[in-house]
Amino acid sequence: IYDYCDNLIKSKKDNDVILYVQKFEKKNVSDSTLKSILGLAYSQKKQFNLANTFYYESINLNNKNSDVYTLLGDNFLAIGDFTNAKLNYNKSLQIKPNNKMALNNLASLNYFIGDLMEAENIYELSIKSNNNNYDAHYNLAQCQLAQANFNKGWINYKYRWLANKFNSNKLKINLPEFNLKKDKKNLLLWSEQGVGDQILFLRFLKDLEAYVDNLFIKIDPRLHAIINRIYPKIKFLEKNENYNNYTIDFQLPMGDLGSLFVKDASHLIKYKNYIIAEKSLTNELKNNFQTKKKFICGLSWISKNEEIGDKKSISLEILKPILSINNIEFLDLQYNDTSDERDRFFKSSGINVCKIEKIDNYNDLNGITSLIDICDFVITVSNTNAHISGALGKDTFLLLPKGKGKLWYWSSHKDRCFWYNSIQIIEQKNIDSWDYPIEKLKKIIKERTNG
Repeated sequence: IYDYCDNLIKSKKDNDVILYVQKFEKKNVSDSTLKSILGLAYSQKKQFNLANTFYYESINLNNKNSDVYTLLGDNFLAIGDFTNAKLNYNKSLQIKPNNKMALNNLASLNYFIGDLMEAENIYELSIKSNNNNYDAHYNLAQCQLAQANFNKGWINYKYRWLANKFNSNKLKINLPEFNLKKDKKNLLLWSEQGVGDQILFLRFLKDLEAYVDNLFIKIDPRLHAIINRIYPKIKFLEKNENYNNYTIDFQLPMGDLGSLFVKDASHLIKYKNYIIAEKSLTNELKNNFQTKKKFICGLSWISKNEEIGDKKSISLEILKPILSINNIEFLDLQYNDTSDERDRFFKSSGINVCKIEKIDNYNDLNGITSLIDICDFVITVSNTNAHISGALGKDTFLLLPKGKGKLWYWSSHKDRCFWYNSIQIIEQKNIDSWDYPIEKLKKIIKERTNG
């Protein structure tokens, strides 16, 4: 019964789990595990208060079940109650000191609140207790990379392919892995993770030139035009194209490029901008975009990441103090349809956020690159547009959440992003509150524009 319910939960059939357990409990005696299963199902439905009810019922039936306290901690973590989350993780560890999930999640909690050293210590303890704890290795890598500890970070980053929370598929390919000690040969470089991550690692194409005779790349096709403009000799492989049709000696996932070239943060400022916009399109957009205002600001306020997008996103209403500044034309860079929100915001505030319909903001990344290029500066949340703007070297203000939603590459020194020096990071001081970032950004923008 437990396995059946577990498989349903893994298949995200939460309602089926709930109906099954409720039907079973009518004819049979319930137990602690079934109550925790109900709690987990409701947690996945984001009905956290109801989930807590079943977790507490589970604990009343068996207060020695370490895993239930861990699940309860996860529930509090999901709603941003870090005090109770930490309390329950520690209760779990009192019962079972080497509980892998409790250790990992307690470390993640410390990562979210910005205590990277403590998070690193707990992940290392978790690995020591469970050497095959690949999630801990992967999360530890993110802690280390966020602190510019690249030597250790890249070693642990290779465990990402074994981690449950890493959502990329490894390319099935029968070729040896490339390293810098190899003679100049033909290399297949293949993409992983989202488009933003792919743009992040494009910076290393210039470094690769000295080590490769011919470069083949399998990457999101929306990036082809951008890459081809700088590296016209690169051969692009389509999604299902067989690499055996070409003479290729080695292969490498894009995420491993960092381990080849970045030993300290000084390498990251080597290329201040490593992509360029299509000049003719930029000029066309600039000539056709009519505004009487002195400045153009690109605006991107939503992340569509399924797991943490809501933590990273903001609304036009919250941005209103910025959007009310005079002398700025705000240009919609969002890659989803924002027409309803823009219309509602215009009716309530009289402020118009412009949209250039000529560009398909989702499918035409080459067009988005030129849109960003015509802007004087960009305001964005953590999404693909932040990467494009940073890779262009455009002056960019990144509104960053504190806690869940802050990704490792948005680490900074004196508010400047390690990976993109043109990006100034303005981070929340309190979880889920944009008050401080908005107030700080308003002051910066007013000074910049004399608004």
